[in-house]
Order: sequence, then structure tokens, then C-alpha cells
Amino acid sequence: MQDHYRIVIVSDVHYGAHRRRWLNKMGITAEKYNRPATEARQWGKDNDADLFIVAGDLYDERKPLPADYLAAKALHPDLVVAGNHDIGAVGDTDALWSQWHVARGIPEIVLASDIEIVTLPWIRPSDYNADKITGWTIREEIARTRQAILEDLNDIAVNDIDQTRPAIGVGHVMLSYGGNRAQPREDDIVILGKDIVIPYEDLLALPNIGGWYLGHVHKPGKGYVGSTQPTDWGDLGEKSFTVVDITWTGNAWAYETRQIPYTTSLKLAVASNEDYVWLWVAGQYDGVRLTWMMREDDDPEQLAIAERVLRGQHPYVEVIIDREVKRAARVETEKPLSRMPVRDAALMWHENRETEPELRESAMAAFDAITGED
Repeated sequence: MQDHYRIVIVSDVHYGAHRRRWLNKMGITAEKYNRPATEARQWGKDNDADLFIVAGDLYDERKPLPADYLAAKALHPDLVVAGNHDIGAVGDTDALWSQWHVARGIPEIVLASDIEIVTLPWIRPSDYNADKITGWTIREEIARTRQAILEDLNDIAVNDIDQTRPAIGVGHVMLSYGGNRAQPREDDIVILGKDIVIPYEDLLALPNIGGWYLGHVHKPGKGYVGSTQPTDWGDLGEKSFTVVDITWTGNAWAYETRQIPYTTSLKLAVASNEDYVWLWVAGQYDGVRLTWMMREDDDPEQLAIAERVLRGQHPYVEVIIDREVKRAARVETEKPLSRMPVRDAALMWHENRETEPELRESAMAAFDAITGED
């Protein structure tokens, strides 16, 4: 057994996501979208990593195209933990294949390069013992599935881990923090598709596991590895992969974790006409979305100037124009309009709206003709 190990972990690779319409509009090819995962794999080779692991969502769709499979084959991970984009409901097609070790279903220990990996694949109640889970309300099913998972993980951590070996946890899951279990309301119909949320504190409390490295949330930090690329305009910020160095100190294993920023991830920015000027000095972005609120007295040429400047600096600029809608002030009267004579209410409405006198006169004439009032 070695006295030092290095693991590279990536997550949410989403092979095939370049076909999403907004990325297609930007001209993003599969080769460009797949670069960060390849970059992390190469970093591992150049820096003597012992393992390369994908913490879920290797694919963007549960039925990948052949080109997506070829990209994954070239990546050649040592372990893939199933994510929600890889494996769906019971009977759905599983995007993952058996060329590598794939962790799916309930938690297990995978031994690779003398390192014990405790896996936590995407959670489905159908993967657990029906006697422990079913026969309850949906709310209870979620709670009991969560409890079953934590019991399984604790059993593995206490009884199955060989403490002479290094051990880490890798999974794909939705976390909560500070004891918040995100329990849905009994009458909340949204729970029909509710993710089973695991408290991060409960994972950290499991013994003999040096750290948890998870997929699903695309922003790195607080247990999450982070995605290789953005998958929508809200998925901004620096992308990075995780490196875990494990060293024998003479009486225990020490775990050191660091994030390595990708150099090949797409760089995106969003702005509005309130703050777009910073884009002129912020360097080049692969894509910019500018939302422009057009007010009644605005000069359209200002938008044209901003668009010309941004298009000259960034390869792709998407402009969304929102137009200000003026809403009439609420009519306030001593007596509610609904209790006033109809003609008086109509006159009060025109007065409140400050209708032009000629328009008011013609409107009331039409009103009188319809209602038969003088």
C-alpha cells in the first residue's frame, strides 16, 4: 500500500448539452463543450493521479447519442456514480454502460487503487426495500427513504470500511444545511417530484470517511465539486474540478482537498442597461446576455450603441428588450366604485386617469347611448 494517493473528481459533465438551443445559438460545438472534462483528465495524468472519478451526470440525457458515448469512452473514468441525468425512474433507459465501474442504486463500497470509495448514487425510493419505504404517504415515503439511506451509510461506515485504507465518499445528491431537511408539506403537490434531501451535517458525522465529494449542484463548495460547464444563463461563476491528496501520517490518513479552476470552461456574463458598462472593461466573454428595459422616454440609439460596442468585444451577444408598462394608479374614493351609480363610477374612472376632455366626452356619450342614461 502507498503512503500517498491523489484523486481527481469531476461532476456534471453533461455530455450532449451542447445541443441545448441556447448553446447551439452561440455556436458551441461538442469539442468545445467537452474540453474541461478532458482538461481535468489530462491534469490527472500529468500530476500522477491514482483515480479519476465522475460524481454523476456524465450525460445530459438518459438516452445519449453515439457521439456522447464516444466522448465518454475517450474520457475513460475509473468510476462513475449515477446522477439524475444518467438514470431515471424504474424501467427508464440507463445512460451509463458497463465499460467502467458504475455505482447505481443503493450505497456501496468500491475498492479502487487501494482506496475505498463509499458511493451515494442519485436517490430513488424504488431502489430501497419496499417493506421499509412503501405503504405510507408521499411525505412519509420521502422521510423514510432518507432515513434508510443514512442507516445504510452509517452501517457501511461503521462495519464495512477497512480503517487501514483511505476512504472517501462520492455521490450525487441534493443537500441541505444547518439541520434543514427540506421536508415538504403534507398537502404540497410538488412533493410528487421532490428530490430526497440529505442534511450535509449527517454525511459529515459518518465515521471513517475522509470527506464527501458530490455532484448535482453546479457551483463548487459546501460538499459540491461543481460542473464542468454552464448549462443555462443562471449557471455563472468560475468552474473547477476537485483534487484530493491523501497522505499517511504515521498513525492516520490525512485528507487535503483543493479546487483547480478550469482554463477551458465557457465564460458567460449577464447584465442590464443599469450595469452593462462594466462589460466594456471586463475582458472577453464567450457569451453575454443583455436585458434592456426600454422606457417610454428612452432614446433607442442608446441600445444600438451598447449593442455595437458589446458585439465588437464578445463573440456572442444576446439582447432581450423589456418594455416598461405603466399601470394606472388605483382609484381611491370615499365610496367603493362597485357601490356607486354606474355613470358616476365611469366619470370617476376618467377623472382618475386624467383622460383628455374630448376623449372623455365622446366616451361618456357612447356610454349613455349604450346604457340609455342621459
